[in-house]
Amino acid sequence: SLTDICKLPPPRSVGICTIEIEGYYYDPATLDCQMYSIGACHMTRGQSFGSQEDCVNKCIRGQRRSPDFYRNV
Repeated sequence: SLTDICKLPPPRSVGICTIEIEGYYYDPATLDCQMYSIGACHMTRGQSFGSQEDCVNKCIRGQRRSPDFYRNV
């Protein structure tokens, strides 16, 4: 079963921002970790990982693919 953080949507931002941040989140529809890019102001909380490897290790852990799959991406 997935940990609670992996069930949350990715963070969102409201309004216009000049600074963008990127991160990764687990998408249950694709059973994979996806990258997102949002404005860094007025952010809502959500699931966010600093790297794809962190997301894979936390949310996938061999459910579909081994983390070795992502090392050469």
